[in-house]
Amino acid sequence: TLTMTELDHIIRKLAHLSEFAAQGFFVYLGLVRNNLNWKWATLVGLVTGMIDETIQIIVPGRGSQVADVVLDWCGCWGGIVAATIVRFIVK
Repeated sequence: TLTMTELDHIIRKLAHLSEFAAQGFFVYLGLVRNNLNWKWATLVGLVTGMIDETIQIIVPGRGSQVADVVLDWCGCWGGIVAATIVRFIVK
């Protein structure tokens, strides 16, 4: 069984993943609509993750981890893949 601390940790990581997946999804759709490719959406996801983790350095009780930037970027990629699939189906 999971402790409350472990459950809290899992929920926080899933929140990172899902919020960046949503960001990747919508940023990608907005960019391809303006004739920009997926590379820009991945860059936005990476930079946003880095900024998010940098802000956490100055927040009391929070820490900054490179692993969280990677998790954020993976979420972004998941959103881009999902948006690509949706675009394919719609077309």
